[in-house]
Order: sequence, then structure tokens, then C-alpha cells
Amino acid sequence: MKQRIRTIFLILLLLSGISDVYAQSCLPEGIVFSLQAQIDSFPVNYPGCTEIEGSVEISGADITNLSGLASINTIGGNLIFIFCQSLTSLDGLQSLNRIDSTLVFQQNYLLSSLNGLENLSSIGMSLTILGNSSLTNLAGLEQLSSVGRSIWIEENYALSSLTGLENLTIVGGDLFVLISYALKDLQGLDNLTNIGGELYISFNNDMSSLTGLEKLVSIGNGIRCSYNMALTELTALYSLTEVGGQLSIRSNDALSSLAGLDNINPSSISDLDISFNNLLSTCHVQSICDYLSAPNGEVFIASNAPGCNSKNAVEDSCATLDIGEQVLGIEIQLYPNPAINTLNIRYPISDPSTTLRKGVRHLLFIYDLYGRQMDEVRIPAKNQDIRVDVSSYPAGLYFVVLKDENGIDARKKFIVK
Repeated sequence: MKQRIRTIFLILLLLSGISDVYAQSCLPEGIVFSLQAQIDSFPVNYPGCTEIEGSVEISGADITNLSGLASINTIGGNLIFIFCQSLTSLDGLQSLNRIDSTLVFQQNYLLSSLNGLENLSSIGMSLTILGNSSLTNLAGLEQLSSVGRSIWIEENYALSSLTGLENLTIVGGDLFVLISYALKDLQGLDNLTNIGGELYISFNNDMSSLTGLEKLVSIGNGIRCSYNMALTELTALYSLTEVGGQLSIRSNDALSSLAGLDNINPSSISDLDISFNNLLSTCHVQSICDYLSAPNGEVFIASNAPGCNSKNAVEDSCATLDIGEQVLGIEIQLYPNPAINTLNIRYPISDPSTTLRKGVRHLLFIYDLYGRQMDEVRIPAKNQDIRVDVSSYPAGLYFVVLKDENGIDARKKFIVK
């Protein structure tokens, strides 16, 4: 009898082990949850399942709680939340760390937070956040470091911050931020360095700057920045060197200067569109001037403010722009750059009367893009930093120029934010 019981026990244990092995993955065809009872019974219907091989769709007003999905750590297809009118958070998905295809949030009107996705580190294809009218930020995505293709953020009317995306460094495809009326800037994207596709920023009525994109270096398929009615400056793009396609700045009513686009390699720009920016008068930044000297495609510059109303007007301004940064071997160091309230100026001298040129008077000036003098700065007798108050300067591009009585010795550009 004891032997028989032992045999039965071993058989059950073996069967349990086999069950555990095969229960790790399930549902290659995917699953749709439209009722709360379906989510609640998932652990019973699919015991031990941690990886759903297919796609998961969650929809319907009946869905209020996701705790029945707590065992899932991988989804091989898409994860879609659509029309979940009663769902307020994603609590219950804390085990999920990978989605191989697309993550979609569409028209979940009460969803106010993405908390519950704290362990999600990668999305193989795209992230779409569309029409979630209560969502105020993207907290919950803090571990997300890569999105294989695109990020599309549109019509989230309460979204005031992209907080939650701080760990994101690369977007493999497009990055679209559209019709997000409460979004004032792009903070949250602070570590983003590369966008493989297009950067499209449009119809964001309260967006006054692109702050958050300071580390962005490369865009693979062009940039469109349009109909952002409160946008006043582009200085957050100062690190951008490659555009990889069209550069279009259109219908941004408060924008007065293209300062911030200075360091783009002109050969990476195909077509150029600068139009219908009512206050835009400063278009003669280095990259634009270099591009106009040898265009790679179509050029459309029109309906901006005087000074930037046509290709010829910009070229005339470019003709007066000399931004060589070092003429006689004296390297001026400026920091922080961009500057907000204070600019520090440093250059390697011990006595200006002997180290620069004996008997020659030297002065430091600060000029704006139009060549208007903003400040005359006293040179100290000893090597020390010079602090200049720039808090009253309008946002834009400026130059520190070291002059002697015979001409310019050296100059260096900086941006005021």
C-alpha cells in the first residue's frame, strides 16, 4: 500500500513538473479581455503562464482591475488598451518587462497614470498614446530604455509633462508629439540622443520651448516643428548635428529666432521650409547660412518677419555674419552654455598688457546676431573668470568678442535660454 501511494505521488510530482515547464508560455494566438471576470479567471484558466506568445487586447467599460494578469512578464505580440472607460491605472502589471511588438493606449478616458509598468524595459516596435484625456504624465515608464520603432503621442489633452521617459535614449523610428494642449515643453526626454525617423512637434498650443531635447544629437528622417503657437525658442536643439531630411519650421507665431539650430550639418538637410512664423526675424544662423550657400533640395522661405521673409533676405543677413571662433590662437571658454542668468568667461592670460600684445588695449564685447552691442566687459588684470549678468538678454544666439585697437582677436558664440 505504501509503495502504491509513493508511486502515485511520484507520478503526480512528475506530471506537475511537466505542467510547470509547458505552462511558462501560452496563447500563441493571443487573447482579448472584454470583461473583468475574464481577467480575474486568467490564473485559473492558464496556470503558471508567464509569457503570452501572441497579442493581448484589453477593452470595454467593465475592466477596472488588472491584478489577474500579475504573473505575465512577456508579451510576444501587441498589448493594446482601447476604450477602457473605467480603468484608472495599470496596477497588476508590475511583472511585465518586455513587449516584443507594440504598446497602445487609446481613448481610455479615466486612465490617469501608467503606474504598474515600472519594470517594462523594452518595446520591440512602437509606443502609441492617443486620446487619453485624463493622463497627466507618463510616470510608470521609468525603466523603458528603448523603443524599436516609433513613439506617437497625440490628443492627450491633460498631458502636461513627459515625465517617466527619463531613461529613454534611443527611438528607432519616428517621434511624434501632436495636439497635446497642456504640454509646455519636452522635459522627460532629457537623455534622448537619437531618433531614427522623423521628429514631428505640432499643434501643441502651450509649448513654449523644446526643453528636454538638450542631448539630442541625431535625427534620421527630418524635423517638422509647426503650429506651436506659444513656442518662443529652439535653443534646446543646440546639440543637434544631423537632421537626415527636411527641416521645416512653420506657423509658430511666437518664434523670433532660429538660434539653437546652429550646429546642424547642412549636408544632412534635404529641403528647407521656413514659413508663416509671424515674429521670426532671425534666420541667419550658421547651419541655415551654410545650407543656402549650396542647397541640397527645395528652399521655401516666406511670410515671416522682416529679415527672414525670403531666401534673399536671409542670404543678405548671412553675408554680415562672421562667426569664426578663434583667430589669433586665444581660446575663449564660456560656461554654462546655454546660459540662463549668468555667463562665465575665461581665457588663458596672466596680464592682458603682456600676454595678448604689449602696449595694445584689449576689450571684451558681447554682440547679438544683428551685430548690436549688448555689453562691454572689463578685462581683469589677473587670470580669473569674468561673470556677466545675461538675465535681461532675450533668448537667442550671442557672441563674446575679444577686440584690440586693430581688429578682432577672437570670438566665441553662446546661447541664452
